[in-house]
Amino acid sequence: MTEKLKIWLDDQRLPPPAFNVWFKTRDGVDGLPDFVKANADHIEVISFDNSLGCHVEGHTLLNAIESMVCADGLRLPMLKELCVHTGDSNQVMPMIYACQHIAQRHEGVNVYRTDYEWDCDRLKDEIGFSAYMAWRDAGFQGQLF
Repeated sequence: MTEKLKIWLDDQRLPPPAFNVWFKTRDGVDGLPDFVKANADHIEVISFDNSLGCHVEGHTLLNAIESMVCADGLRLPMLKELCVHTGDSNQVMPMIYACQHIAQRHEGVNVYRTDYEWDCDRLKDEIGFSAYMAWRDAGFQGQLF
């Protein structure tokens, strides 16, 4: 069985533990739409940041994926969640709307916004600061997804 893909788009923040694909600026975020197209049958979750610290922003990549789904008919049969985790208040709602357009073409897809920093703080509280730092250091230091 092929692994379900949970994609995290962010240039600075580490992905939560459940995510197994991390697109960050130095990895070439421009390739996200092509990656989605090539792996459409395996994508379960995509979480978007907007401000990527480079020549392209998250909403531009999300709009490209929206166009592939809504105009070109791309299907994401495993898709369950689309999330916006950006702190860019000017782009939150446009990004949510784009996610909703994608979700309307699929059955049972949840669209939501999350406060990533709050989630990390909650995780630190649940497992303890030392355990959180050990997970972060062991799970992501030098690892390419």
